[in-house]
Amino acid sequence: MHIKRLHRRLIQDGIHSQVYCDPNGVVNSELAIFPRKPICRKPWCYFSWMFEPGYNIVAEIVHLHYSWGALAPSVLAMLCRGKKIVITVHNQMDEAMRWNASPFTRIAQQLVVKSKNVHWIAVSEYVRSQLLARGVPDNKITVLPAFLPPEVTEESKQKLPEDVSIFIAEHSPVLSSYGFRLWLDDQGIDVYGIDMCIELIRELKVEFPRIGLVVCIPDIQLHDYFAELKSRVMLYGLESNVVFVTSPLEEGYPLWQASDLYIRATNTDGDALAIREALSLVVPVVASDASPRPEGVILFRSRDAESLLREVKRALRDNDAIKSQLATCCVDDNFHVIRSLYEGLALS
Repeated sequence: MHIKRLHRRLIQDGIHSQVYCDPNGVVNSELAIFPRKPICRKPWCYFSWMFEPGYNIVAEIVHLHYSWGALAPSVLAMLCRGKKIVITVHNQMDEAMRWNASPFTRIAQQLVVKSKNVHWIAVSEYVRSQLLARGVPDNKITVLPAFLPPEVTEESKQKLPEDVSIFIAEHSPVLSSYGFRLWLDDQGIDVYGIDMCIELIRELKVEFPRIGLVVCIPDIQLHDYFAELKSRVMLYGLESNVVFVTSPLEEGYPLWQASDLYIRATNTDGDALAIREALSLVVPVVASDASPRPEGVILFRSRDAESLLREVKRALRDNDAIKSQLATCCVDDNFHVIRSLYEGLALS
């Protein structure tokens, strides 16, 4: 969503922009969004594909949001072609994982880190500290949350799937949660805390029999675990209280805007875009303390079910007061910072 909004804003300002997304991503030639070729993992392939006519990036500046560490040889190839590179590191856990690579890729990573033509955007101070620990010069790092505000329109408000809109209309209060992928960490713990959200609704239904939870997980790869979660919903008698959205939403904000509360139960995180988006829409947010959170977020102890239940009950009880406080908070629009960074690189 960040890339989509950044691309749109650049085009609106008359700046040439093209987006290369995953081969299974959304492609739109009119919006200059194109599929990225699947990448061969052999060392020689990283260089050869950059010179293919069908994948010739003509832009002077290339901004990567992908897991850059595995693609470090390709970044090095772009640098050899005179490109200037911006790399946004979105997630603290991902950053730790990126350095686990083959010897060839690790060498490329170190050369990228030392390049004067690479600038880094860290979405939090924690990610900045990770980059510094890996040798990235401090003057090459900008700490900047990735959030760009949505263009709220009446048309986009109506873009929720019909079944989700009906579900929301039939429930109160409505809670929502989002994760881009169903994901278990190395210890088998649900990274996005979907299991905790189900347990939460089980407890809250006693006090709020019409409560509803919308869980948006557009990438279901762990099918056995997903079946386990759905079985738990049935076991608890929550079939009418919990709905899973497994198709990508064109925009997420209509869902947050229709919610009484947004839940972020992650056990590791970067700077979550959905949190800042909900706050910008004056929607109360309850999130784990797994990473630093923006002003206005109500925190609970990570993976502590009692702490989550307590804070959610408080947020529902004091919902109007919390919204009044959020209305005075300022959520920054960082587009002009990114544009200034591009302009500085173009002139350097």
